[in-house]
Amino acid sequence: MNTFRCARPEEMGVSSRAILDFLDYTEKNGLEMHGFMILRHDCLISQGWWAPYRKDRNHMLFSLSKTFTSIAVGFAVQEGLLSVEDRVISFFPELLTGAPCEYMSQMTVEHLLTMSTGHTTEPVAFHKPEIKDWAAHFLTSYVDQKPGSVFLYNTMATHMLSAIVQKVSGKTVTEFLTPRFFEPLGIENIWWEQSPTGVDAGGFGLNAKTEDIAKLGLFLLHKGAYKGKQLLDSAWIEKASSPVVANNGDTPDWRQGYGYQMWQCVPEHVYRGDGAFGQFCIVMPDQDAVVAINSGTMNMQKILDGVWSILLPGMKESPLPEASGAYQALTERTQNLVLSHPVGSMIHSKQQQLTGTYQFGDNILNLTSLTFDFSKENPTIQMEKTSGMGYQVTVGKSQWIDNFIELPQDTPEGKLDHEISCFGAWDKNGCYHFVLQYPQKPFADHFVAEALPHGVKLRHHVNVVIKPGELAEHLLLGLKRE
Repeated sequence: MNTFRCARPEEMGVSSRAILDFLDYTEKNGLEMHGFMILRHDCLISQGWWAPYRKDRNHMLFSLSKTFTSIAVGFAVQEGLLSVEDRVISFFPELLTGAPCEYMSQMTVEHLLTMSTGHTTEPVAFHKPEIKDWAAHFLTSYVDQKPGSVFLYNTMATHMLSAIVQKVSGKTVTEFLTPRFFEPLGIENIWWEQSPTGVDAGGFGLNAKTEDIAKLGLFLLHKGAYKGKQLLDSAWIEKASSPVVANNGDTPDWRQGYGYQMWQCVPEHVYRGDGAFGQFCIVMPDQDAVVAINSGTMNMQKILDGVWSILLPGMKESPLPEASGAYQALTERTQNLVLSHPVGSMIHSKQQQLTGTYQFGDNILNLTSLTFDFSKENPTIQMEKTSGMGYQVTVGKSQWIDNFIELPQDTPEGKLDHEISCFGAWDKNGCYHFVLQYPQKPFADHFVAEALPHGVKLRHHVNVVIKPGELAEHLLLGLKRE
């Protein structure tokens, strides 16, 4: 059963050729797309997922989570649980062991929403295991500018919004949104990472499907209504999606202004929620359209450039003439999308030499041993880490093969089986290339293994990282265990 009404692109005034050109553009520019959905006039006109990514799999949303948190605050305001003028410290008197700094005392909920807290350095807590109470850390941080005077992208500010919603409602943001938003929109089986004190992260950590992003987009497009039912006050959506504060960014679409956890875009009246590595909910009110994207790229601006230069001009006011050839080509293309993978021979004379177990000294991957076995129809690779965690994966030779690794329940990812999809091939020089793709995340580990007389040379790199400088290739040498 389709969640959305479906139509051909041309029926909704969109060129199938433009969508094909956009897909060509992402491939040509090396943009690792994972999934997309395009809606026009409330109809789904095109969608696709690059194997091993699938429609029914959650995907990490990173900072796109912030837009969902903004919706939760909107509901709390609508129900009289708080107002945007409320002082942040008023919600947590028990966490203040002393007098807060002057500007912290002046900070309001709206300052959190607009990333204008007055911080010039974000008081990060979520990457520091020694900090157990993220809210307390934020409240005792030093605010060096008057709130409202400076924009600083501040994920901790969004966490405070989550903490405030939980404080006034007695429920996590996930629990609070479930009857008000998730259930009415048919959003199911999502999950949100939490702080050590059991507060939804708010600024990141939501795991949901591409389809859920599209539903959020329609909800925003219709100013808080979904399928004709008004759920959230339209005034909240109008304010949240408008340029409340000015901002400066490194790229064009990150300096157009910021609302309540949403960005303005280069094209007039277009706005979006977004997350690291290309998680996008793009809302186009003038075109009555929504574009939802999951991806794994370091160049998020490049994806948006393609949407503005290719997809947007392909949207016309009236239905277009039938383009059966382009539509058929688009249908075939979207049904057979596959992520880029190693290309080469399925077998090689060097595989017997590479077979075996290799031991590694200290290394950046915390890898202690690696075992190759080419004796079966599909190769298997066993990895052991210094953490004591080990797992074996089967590697696809002609297609991605899914592996399910059970993780300890006391880890955030332990809520789900850890999925690893694998693909491998031999190059003409006898090196074995294999990729471990994590199809509920944007991440992938790329390896090249070369057999040596008494060991293995292993080259490794990842597709995306938070800090661009960490994209460098790593070289590991392992000794064969006889």
